[in-house]
Amino acid sequence: MKINEKLEYVEFALMGSAILVITLLLIANVVSRVAGANIAYAEEVSQWLIIANTFVGLSNNARKGKHIVMSALFDALPVKGKKTFLFISNLVSCIALIYLGRLSITYVQSVYRMSRVSGTLMVPMWIPYSMVPLGFFLAALQYAIIFYQNITDPTRVITSVQSLDTNKRGDQVEIDGVVINALIDENGELLGERDNQKEGGDHQ
Repeated sequence: MKINEKLEYVEFALMGSAILVITLLLIANVVSRVAGANIAYAEEVSQWLIIANTFVGLSNNARKGKHIVMSALFDALPVKGKKTFLFISNLVSCIALIYLGRLSITYVQSVYRMSRVSGTLMVPMWIPYSMVPLGFFLAALQYAIIFYQNITDPTRVITSVQSLDTNKRGDQVEIDGVVINALIDENGELLGERDNQKEGGDHQ
C-alpha cells in the first residue's frame, strides 16, 4: 500500500500543478490580449492539461470512493448484501476500465503511427493523449485493490482504498451517507448493533 500512497501524492502534485498552470496561462493570455498580443500556445497547453487532470482525477476519485453512485438499491440492502454489491460493482468497474484503457491504447498507437502533431508547439499528439489510458489503468488498479480487500477481510465493508488506513476494526464507516458499524459477524449482522441490543436486554 505504500506504493499506492506515493502514487496518490504524485497524482495530487500533477493535478494541482495542472490547475495552477492552466490558471496562469489563461490569465496571462487575457492580459496579453488586452495589450494587443496573444499567447498562441495557451489554449493548446490548457487542453492537454485538462485531459491529464480529468483522467488522473479518475483514479483519485476511485481511490476515495467519490464517483457518482446510484445508492437507492445499495442503501436498502442489509450489510451482507452491501458487501456482495461492492464485490460485483468493483469487479465490473475494474474490467470496464481495463477494456477502455485497452481501447485508448489502440487510439494512441494510431495517433503515433500517423505522426500527428499539435498546431502551435508541434508536439506529438500521442504524448498528451497517453494520459487517457494511464488514467483508466490507474483507476482500474484502485477498484482492484478495493475488490481484493473486501474478499480478504470479511469483517469490514470497504468502499474505498482510503478507508483501509482510517477504518479500524470496530470503527464506524460511512457508506453513501449512511453510517454503519464496520464490524460484521458471519451472518452479515452488525456486531455493534447486536451488542447494543444485548446491553439493552441486560438493563431490563
